[in-house]
Amino acid sequence: MKVPSPEKISSTWNINASYPDAQTLVATPDGAGNNWGMTVLKNGSTTWPTASCTPS
Repeated sequence: MKVPSPEKISSTWNINASYPDAQTLVATPDGAGNNWGMTVLKNGSTTWPTASCTPS
């Protein structure tokens, strides 16, 4: 998931997360269920984040 600056991803659940940079989240399932989530700090931004999924 890519969020536009100045937004930041602050927390996630049910995934193994890595952050190539402050605005990018790379997630893989951690086996804790069929759903996952994250918290985005908008920091005044009005632009919604974009997401794409690819099979691993």
